[in-house]
Amino acid sequence: MESNTGQIINLGSLYHCFEGLTDKRKAKGKRYALATILLGMFLAKLCGEDKPSGIAEWVALRNCLWAV
Repeated sequence: MESNTGQIINLGSLYHCFEGLTDKRKAKGKRYALATILLGMFLAKLCGEDKPSGIAEWVALRNCLWAV
Protein backbone atom coordinates (compact mmCIF):
# COMPACT_ATOMS: atom_id res chain seq x y z
CA MET A 1 0.00 0.00 0.00
CA GLU A 2 1.43 3.34 -1.05
CA SER A 3 1.32 6.40 1.12
CA ASN A 4 1.05 9.77 -0.59
CA THR A 5 2.14 12.19 2.07
CA GLY A 6 3.18 15.74 1.38
CA GLN A 7 5.09 18.33 3.26
CA ILE A 8 4.17 21.87 4.08
CA ILE A 9 6.94 24.39 3.49
CA ASN A 10 6.82 27.75 5.20
CA LEU A 11 8.25 30.10 2.57
CA GLY A 12 9.04 32.75 5.17
CA SER A 13 11.18 30.31 7.12
CA LEU A 14 12.86 29.05 3.96
CA TYR A 15 13.62 32.62 2.88
CA HIS A 16 15.03 33.33 6.34
CA CYS A 17 17.33 30.30 6.02
CA PHE A 18 18.48 31.51 2.61
CA GLU A 19 19.22 34.94 4.10
CA GLY A 20 21.76 33.31 6.39
CA LEU A 21 23.91 32.23 3.45
CA THR A 22 26.95 34.29 2.48
CA ASP A 23 26.61 36.01 -0.88
CA LYS A 24 30.01 35.88 -2.55
CA ARG A 25 28.93 37.83 -5.61
CA LYS A 26 30.55 41.21 -6.19
CA ALA A 27 28.36 44.23 -5.46
CA LYS A 28 28.56 45.50 -9.05
CA GLY A 29 25.57 44.37 -11.06
CA LYS A 30 23.55 42.80 -8.24
CA ARG A 31 19.84 43.26 -8.82
CA TYR A 32 18.27 40.82 -6.40
CA ALA A 33 19.16 39.47 -3.00
CA LEU A 34 20.65 35.99 -3.00
CA ALA A 35 17.79 34.72 -0.83
CA THR A 36 15.25 35.89 -3.41
CA ILE A 37 17.08 34.17 -6.25
CA LEU A 38 17.41 30.93 -4.30
CA LEU A 39 13.75 30.96 -3.31
CA GLY A 40 12.73 31.40 -6.96
CA MET A 41 15.01 28.55 -8.00
CA PHE A 42 13.70 26.31 -5.21
CA LEU A 43 10.08 26.88 -6.16
CA ALA A 44 10.74 26.38 -9.88
CA LYS A 45 12.56 23.11 -9.17
CA LEU A 46 9.71 22.02 -6.93
CA CYS A 47 7.36 22.58 -9.87
CA GLY A 48 9.46 20.42 -12.16
CA GLU A 49 11.76 22.83 -13.96
CA ASP A 50 15.19 21.29 -14.42
CA LYS A 51 17.02 23.54 -16.86
CA PRO A 52 18.26 27.09 -16.19
CA SER A 53 16.13 28.44 -19.05
CA GLY A 54 13.03 26.74 -17.66
CA ILE A 55 13.73 28.02 -14.17
CA ALA A 56 14.25 31.56 -15.47
CA GLU A 57 11.02 31.43 -17.48
CA TRP A 58 9.05 29.99 -14.55
CA VAL A 59 10.26 32.77 -12.26
CA ALA A 60 9.69 35.49 -14.88
CA LEU A 61 6.08 34.39 -15.33
CA ARG A 62 5.57 34.77 -11.58
CA ASN A 63 7.01 38.24 -11.06
CA CYS A 64 5.08 38.59 -7.80
CA LEU A 65 7.92 36.51 -6.30
CA TRP A 66 10.20 39.55 -6.41
CA ALA A 67 7.97 41.35 -3.92
CA VAL A 68 9.53 39.18 -1.17
